[in-house]
Amino acid sequence: MTIDISDNDPRISYTANANGAQTAFAVPFEFFDNGDLNVYIAGVAKSEGTGSANYGVSGGSGSTGTVTFVSGVTASATVVITRGITIERTTDFTAGADINRASLNTQLDLITGISADLEDKSDRTLHLADSDSAVSTTLPLLATRKGTVLGFNASTGAV
Repeated sequence: MTIDISDNDPRISYTANANGAQTAFAVPFEFFDNGDLNVYIAGVAKSEGTGSANYGVSGGSGSTGTVTFVSGVTASATVVITRGITIERTTDFTAGADINRASLNTQLDLITGISADLEDKSDRTLHLADSDSAVSTTLPLLATRKGTVLGFNASTGAV
């Protein structure tokens, strides 16, 4: 399957229904392995498995799917599902050999997915606007910043 690059947001957030019995949550973005998914309820990471606080996954292999919890999610709890594909090369194309189109397409889908995952992480970070002048955003060493708050120099704008 080819990743739809027009709709490749690797993050979805739900509010569990009011009766506390909702177990299934759609994963509207493509993923390849169950381990590509990060699942959180009320900010707490959950694990795939059969225990009462765990979930199962259907779909994947380059398509969308569903996360289904073993027990109903607490009413009005926030469920967040993100994708985090492991950065690795899964196919090696040998010089002079025929290229397997399906393998090439899967590898390109993986690269597209990884790029979208990195963009999602980058978009959720503190960063300078493109139009901002260059300024260092390097944080002070741990010992220096312990017990302090993040602030910016009044004249330089540096951290």
